[in-house]
Amino acid sequence: MAVVIRLQRRGKKKEAHYLIVATDKRESVSGQALEILGHFHPTMEKNQITINKERLDHWIKNGAKPSATVASIIRKSQKK
Repeated sequence: MAVVIRLQRRGKKKEAHYLIVATDKRESVSGQALEILGHFHPTMEKNQITINKERLDHWIKNGAKPSATVASIIRKSQKK
């Protein structure tokens, strides 16, 4: 099973927020997530990012690959 870490869109029209999830690569974008790793709110004044670093490291250590967008968000959250 190939696991990827990607964004899952939530929220209302023009007020979107995203969940950072670990999911099976074959699952649809809005499909079942294996685990929710954090949240990303791009519409707030400062892009609010919360990530469970322990669980993120666990999934990456076990072979999960983050998408390009999630990798960028992770880098931004580490700069704080």
